[in-house]
Amino acid sequence: MSTLNPGAQSETVAHNRKRCDVSGGLHIRRRVARDTIRQEVARARDDLHREAARLSTELAEEIIRKNVNDDDRKRLVDGYLREMEGAP
Repeated sequence: MSTLNPGAQSETVAHNRKRCDVSGGLHIRRRVARDTIRQEVARARDDLHREAARLSTELAEEIIRKNVNDDDRKRLVDGYLREMEGAP
């Protein structure tokens, strides 16, 4: 037998339901926050990969410009044209 009167029991039940709703809401908010964080981390990784690729390309272009002279370019073009002539 319960020692609470019916009004107090009803308030306790309502309070417990409210606590469950809040707890469930917190669980959902945590899950949403966790998913959002994962998405942001993935987006940041993608951005970093793109930036690293861009910087690598720029660096390679700079190195090639500094180290490849006109004779090298002519030799590369002539070699490419010879390959194309021999291709089926």
